[in-house]
Amino acid sequence: MEYTGELTFGEEIQLVCTFNVPTMEERERIKRDLEEQIRRSESGEISAAQILADEATPKQVEFGDLVDEIENELGDEPEDDGSGVPPAPDLG
Repeated sequence: MEYTGELTFGEEIQLVCTFNVPTMEERERIKRDLEEQIRRSESGEISAAQILADEATPKQVEFGDLVDEIENELGDEPEDDGSGVPPAPDLG
């Protein structure tokens, strides 16, 4: 879909985000690799746990570390009771 309207308040067009989309060749290779993993798993040649361990990329590990760090930081804050009222400050 293409924007065809006009800018009305002199707004500047800014880059909001970018996407890295794999080429069709890369997508076909990924599909073949996944199909091969399924075949090997169904035949008992390799376990699903081993497939998951093999798939742990540095980015996934980095993301997991980031999630752990955020959860640790949030663990220090009082839990939200769902009432919408912020917790009382610790005056101790």
